[in-house]
Amino acid sequence: MILLDTAVFLDLVQDGPRMGPERYLVLRNESAYALSDISFHELCGWLEEGKIDISMPWRTWIESACHHLRVLPVGITPAIAVRASRLQAPGLDRIDRMLAATALELGMELATLNPGYRGVGGLRLLF
Repeated sequence: MILLDTAVFLDLVQDGPRMGPERYLVLRNESAYALSDISFHELCGWLEEGKIDISMPWRTWIESACHHLRVLPVGITPAIAVRASRLQAPGLDRIDRMLAATALELGMELATLNPGYRGVGGLRLLF
């Protein structure tokens, strides 16, 4: 199972305009995805800021997108929170560090377009 970065999740929902057709096809061939609880928070922030334009209630949109893509929500454990706070990752914000820590703690590959993750030791990146 692959952990999706929040932006990659949104790109999948929007049929891949940012990631390009090749990466989109690689991801679409996966049978299921994981999405961290912190990504739900980040999505709501983007909705609040008007960065995402939808015509339905936010919760309905998020739940529908997760169902359609077969997304498994992944919780934030104490181990993930502690690891995120200790990550040495210049250029990554707290949400990004939480996603990296989630992938590391759960042994998942992270699908992301953010080059800042490349500096995180031991983190396996899909792209």
